[in-house]
Parts: sequence; structure tokens; C-alpha cells
Amino acid sequence: MIDTSKLVELYQELIENNILLASGRYNFDCGADATIICMAGKYGFFLDIDKIRTVTDENMAVGHEWGHFVTGSTYLVGASDELADWCERKAHRAQINKLMPFDELKQAIISGKTYAFELAEHFDVTEEFVKDAISYYTQEKGYSFSNIYC
Repeated sequence: MIDTSKLVELYQELIENNILLASGRYNFDCGADATIICMAGKYGFFLDIDKIRTVTDENMAVGHEWGHFVTGSTYLVGASDELADWCERKAHRAQINKLMPFDELKQAIISGKTYAFELAEHFDVTEEFVKDAISYYTQEKGYSFSNIYC
């Protein structure tokens, strides 16, 4: 059974913050599956239904845009690559902390899920995201999994 509790939390937080939620066929020029925009202090979240086919797809898209919102890391179209990259990294780190908190990741590993595909299935994220999360926690945060079985 798929656990959608994190996805529900994301939507609840967006709704509680009066963010307009919309889904439709958007065909964003950049190929994105979702976007969040801010105009005059109001936010709108747009999910492209042609690109969202699974709960994992939705979890990844909503989680990333949620990350932009909670960190305030939105940027103007045409912003410098440096600013855009900074905002994307900031949103990605927030997404990791939300969808795969370190303590939950550690517990999943202790329970025997040690392959990226197992962790991806457990958290309803992509394998690439699992690898990013492990890299973030070990390289940027300095956390370790080496004493997990002690």
C-alpha cells in the first residue's frame, strides 16, 4: 500500500497558506512538471497533469515546489543562472528534509532497506532523489550511517 501521508502534509501546508492550487495541461517551456509563482505576494502552484502519472511523480513535483515556497526561493523568469541554481538547491534541500528526514531514512536502513530502489519505494521518491538525499546528509550535513548497526 502506498503511503501518501507526506503528500497530504504538503498539500495541507500549501492550502493553509492560501496558495492557489491548479492542475492542467501547461506544457511549460522548460519541460517542468510543476511550478510555483509569486505575484504581488500571492502564490500559485501549477501541476502539469500530462507529466504527473504516479504518486511518486506527484510527490516529487509537489515536494520540490513546496520547497521553493517554504524557503522563499522563488526567482524571476530570466534570473541569472547563479540565482536560479541557488534557489533550486535551496528548494531541493528543503524537499529532502521533508520527504526523507534523516531519522526516518536511518530507521528505514536499520529495518533492512539498504538499496536505493528499496528506499525509493519506501519513501515514494525516485532513486536519484535517494542518492541526492544520502549525499546531502553525509557530505553537506556531515551525518554518518557508519554506526547505524551499533
